[in-house]
Amino acid sequence: MLSIDSNEYMSDNRINNCEKKFLDDMKSIVNQIETSDIVIRNCNQTYKCHRAILSARSSYFQTLFNWNFNDKFQNEINLSSFLRNENDFDLLYSYIYKAEIKLTLNNILQYIELSDKFLLDDLYELCEQYLLNDNHINETNVWNILDIYNTIGRKISSNIQEKCFYILKNNRHLINEQCHDLLKRHPHLSVELCYSDVALVHTLLFHF
Repeated sequence: MLSIDSNEYMSDNRINNCEKKFLDDMKSIVNQIETSDIVIRNCNQTYKCHRAILSARSSYFQTLFNWNFNDKFQNEINLSSFLRNENDFDLLYSYIYKAEIKLTLNNILQYIELSDKFLLDDLYELCEQYLLNDNHINETNVWNILDIYNTIGRKISSNIQEKCFYILKNNRHLINEQCHDLLKRHPHLSVELCYSDVALVHTLLFHF
């Protein structure tokens, strides 16, 4: 939120207009060849970017461009091996330059992974809030949510884990051979599941 350090009165409408103008100016920079100083590649896509903007918006890029990494001096960085999906940087680019984000059940896990990789705390918190809304954690995605949170570097929110475990405890048919690989990758999940509900021990032992 824009703040004005002045005794002179300024209406909320004027402040909102200033904020809108700022966002419009940021959006106008998108893919400007004249002012860009770094090219980001992902798969077959290229993006004309600005080190200063990327650094200001993402701690990942701030570290990359300001510490003694080889990429600091490159005019082009290829993130193809770092990103999982072809449209990953599309989503990131829209968020960094335009403050545009549309969370859905189809892309929420993708955004969680991106927010973790690029150290975007505000985006990460938005993803958590979205998941905690009614029915956004359900029988269809509960294992995928547990998987992504236990794969990335951040500790899962206790509220999200409790909600996931609640769904599993009330839908025991979801604990079956299909989740065997996931629990094998994250063995502590089995322990935590049993700790949350002793009755689940029999279900887990039956399948594993």
